[in-house]
Amino acid sequence: MEITKATKKKTEKIVKGVLFYGTCVVLTIFFMFPIYVMISRSFMTAKEVMSITAKLWSASPSFDAYKTALDGAFFQYLEIRQLFC
Repeated sequence: MEITKATKKKTEKIVKGVLFYGTCVVLTIFFMFPIYVMISRSFMTAKEVMSITAKLWSASPSFDAYKTALDGAFFQYLEIRQLFC
């Protein structure tokens, strides 16, 4: 069976597409991982964040960090507290 030029071009085009999109997927995962870690750590307790063993998700997620961050002092630093009080 003889391989024609058209078959070679088609195969080459498929291989280039797979390599391009594969590279795009790998780079996306590489650059999005730190964002995922930041978001997942925001749901962990301080003890879980500071533990030696790294976890990708909390065993018991909580919004306590958001509650602490968004208390009255948050608006004071943004100087928009007057709008809400």
